[in-house]
Amino acid sequence: MILSAKQQLDYSYRHESDANVRERIFLVRRVKVDKEEAASVAELELHRSRGWAYSG
Repeated sequence: MILSAKQQLDYSYRHESDANVRERIFLVRRVKVDKEEAASVAELELHRSRGWAYSG
């Protein structure tokens, strides 16, 4: 079975125990799958800075 990028990210998000990694997965999903702007997702949904969204 081949999973879409959305399905893979959703699965990874649900099964990740590290909160920091979960936030990054959430950010990637919203940017890549939902086509949202990284800075907006970081600030409005994760309550993180714009810089956090672009650092790695």
